[in-house]
Amino acid sequence: MSKARKIEQITLSLRYDFRPHEKQEKQDLLTRLIHEKARVQAEKKNALKAFNSQISEIDTQVEIENEKVRSGFEYREIDCQTEWHYDLGQVATIRLDTFGVVHTRPMTPEERRYQMTIEQEEKNDLKKQKKELLDDMDRLIEKEKAAKAEKALQEVGADIVHEVGLEFEKEGLEPVEDDESLRVPLEGGLG
Repeated sequence: MSKARKIEQITLSLRYDFRPHEKQEKQDLLTRLIHEKARVQAEKKNALKAFNSQISEIDTQVEIENEKVRSGFEYREIDCQTEWHYDLGQVATIRLDTFGVVHTRPMTPEERRYQMTIEQEEKNDLKKQKKELLDDMDRLIEKEKAAKAEKALQEVGADIVHEVGLEFEKEGLEPVEDDESLRVPLEGGLG
């Protein structure tokens, strides 16, 4: 019988007691891993907060847009104008995109006083325009009267000169050269 043997190397998981320096390395590794885990958990918590915040913002926008779709409208800044209707004693607000009346209200006492001021100014303007027109008419009438009077004087003057000329001829007299110093000015005269 032979004492032959066969040797084969295998690896088994067996207890191993750490040497002191290995135990220290394992403790250092454990500390690093615990800190790393805490850091990653904090990042996860912050990331989760950020994601939850984003999700919350999106949920709010979804609710707002859903309400707009459901109701069919939204509130916007729209240009409007205010109109004072003094004859009705009301103030109206009109939207300029559709020209619809937003609301009406009665005028305040101060707004009514402003109306009276405007009406008084309009009356004063009308009186002033009427006076200017009457003054213009008077000037035109005076000019027309003056023109008629001047024409009449010219006609009368021509007749007189003609008659005087006839008288001179009858008497056998010669007309005298025109001497401007002998002329008598006429008021509003012949010009």
